[in-house]
Amino acid sequence: MFKFAIVIILNTIIMSTESSGQEKAFDQAAERVTFENRLDSLFIENNYKFIIDLCKQPHADYLQSACTYNLIGTYYFLGDSVACWKLLNKEITRIQSNADADAYSLDNLLDKDYTAYKKFLLNSTAKNYILCHIDSFYMTEPISDKEHGMKLLHLLIEDHWVRRTSSLYDHFKPERRHLLSSRMDSVQAIQAQRDHATRVFDFYKTQSKVFSKGEVGRIYYWQLLLFFHEQDLTRRSFYHELVKQGVKDGAFNIENQMNFEIGTEYKKMGPNEFSLQREKIQEEYRKKYSLPNFRIRLM
Repeated sequence: MFKFAIVIILNTIIMSTESSGQEKAFDQAAERVTFENRLDSLFIENNYKFIIDLCKQPHADYLQSACTYNLIGTYYFLGDSVACWKLLNKEITRIQSNADADAYSLDNLLDKDYTAYKKFLLNSTAKNYILCHIDSFYMTEPISDKEHGMKLLHLLIEDHWVRRTSSLYDHFKPERRHLLSSRMDSVQAIQAQRDHATRVFDFYKTQSKVFSKGEVGRIYYWQLLLFFHEQDLTRRSFYHELVKQGVKDGAFNIENQMNFEIGTEYKKMGPNEFSLQREKIQEEYRKKYSLPNFRIRLM
């Protein structure tokens, strides 16, 4: 009885600790969003010096990224190139020095969505500068097909870049219109995605295979992201064959194939209908592939 009581007490403590941890994480996330929105507003209002003063104050670690990248953009538009590029180079060094870092890790530098930093990327030579660092880093990786790996790496980076730019129309905020490329409208934003999808298709049509980790490094897995974004069902059929061959060759696992196939169902049905049918589809695929614990994970 005593042991049973101890177990109950321990379970209660664990549950309480987990609940407390979740609440803390939620509070930090809310604080981070509020802080980021404040910096966005200050930049849009051209209160550059206030951003610098605010970021000089001590902040929690989870707010530091917002300050770093806002300061890079703020210094640039204040005309302080030395401070701007010094901070950017410091971030490049920090990312590269991570024990698990590879060239694709540097894509984080192009992924930040802070207003000041994003405008900096659109108005300066920073994007090409970062790409040069990515290329140099990639050439040091122990892989067997650096030529095609480099092409794939650039396709992945540009895929993110195009979608991050056009997503401003998907989640449109009037005050962020200045982040859009000059004279780009929503039709052009969609066309940019389609043009990129064509470049991806042309690359794989020539290669007629997926690349393994040994050939191109960690980016091999993200080929699935490129395939998933394809809207054209004929092209998806081509990618489906590549994925299946990739499973046979050991580049992907069967769950990757299942999720790609389900992704095609998603494209056909649309998000609303798919959401209604999700559990049914999941159960059908569990039976089809005899994997009772399979869970849908769309990219």
